Amino acid sequence: MNTKKSVVKLPLMSLLFTVSIATAGEIILISENWDTICTLEVATGLNAPENPDSTEEFRRVRSEGGVVFTGFDRLCYRRSLIPDDCYTSLNEWSCYTNTTSEPEIVYIY
Repeated sequence: MNTKKSVVKLPLMSLLFTVSIATAGEIILISENWDTICTLEVATGLNAPENPDSTEEFRRVRSEGGVVFTGFDRLCYRRSLIPDDCYTSLNEWSCYTNTTSEPEIVYIY
């Protein structure tokens, strides 16, 4: 098991959804356990993951960097059940809500 911290920057989403979202800070997804996660699915919006405003799938997410989203009240993610196996199903959703203007780090498990 690799214990180094990582942050992989990916494209930021639009900040023009609602006034309440404008006060939300960054949510940074970081993996401390794996060098690569084959599939990472991210759903954003107040009703995520059941009824998200947006859902994105990222392939072969490297451990250098992290996944950074700005301006969202709620973010949910799920990853490959076996992180480095692209043929496994995805695990259960994990969700986080950031109601501050400060960046929040969420560890991918």
